[in-house]
Amino acid sequence: MTTIIGIKHENRLTIAADRGVKLPKRTVGHHLTTKLKKLDDNQGNATVIGFSGVMAAMQVVSHILDEFDYSFSTTADLLETVLAIRGTLADEYHFNMVTDDGILTMPVTMLIANAKSGLHVVYNGGEVIEVTEPYAAIGSGAEYALGSLHTMCAFPSTFRRHDDNVKFAMRAAALDPDTHTACESVTIECHVVDQPT
Repeated sequence: MTTIIGIKHENRLTIAADRGVKLPKRTVGHHLTTKLKKLDDNQGNATVIGFSGVMAAMQVVSHILDEFDYSFSTTADLLETVLAIRGTLADEYHFNMVTDDGILTMPVTMLIANAKSGLHVVYNGGEVIEVTEPYAAIGSGAEYALGSLHTMCAFPSTFRRHDDNVKFAMRAAALDPDTHTACESVTIECHVVDQPT
């Protein structure tokens, strides 16, 4: 179960992800991969990208970002970047996923934190949505994480340090999809992006 969460609080953006890998019918491990990529965009702004979706596509998108010069500084820049990534996935790597309506999609969803533009979700249809709430989540555990984050925001006295909020939300999302019980060992990766004041 992949869960990527993002929290905006006091000019800081925190993105966290589980590190587990689940193949059909079995969990391979809880500390095998990274689902976050840390980089600076072509304007020098610190950026962290969380990936959810098909593991091979996540690895290819990470590679594409290493090879090209992208900007994440505005929503418009993000849209151009997503269109370029989607085209490269289809043309060079043959990830040709087309909806019933004939729309080219990506086999990956992304949560992006950028020092200048803030927090955005990029859905696999290519939609770029700016997050206006203090938190967001993607992946199969998103609903559980969003529930815990919503509760923390509804009761501000429970909204503690970034680290505690991230760990709490990730634990809420770390359910075994087969048994619906808490996973015993969840490894969490976390990065912080400071925004200018």
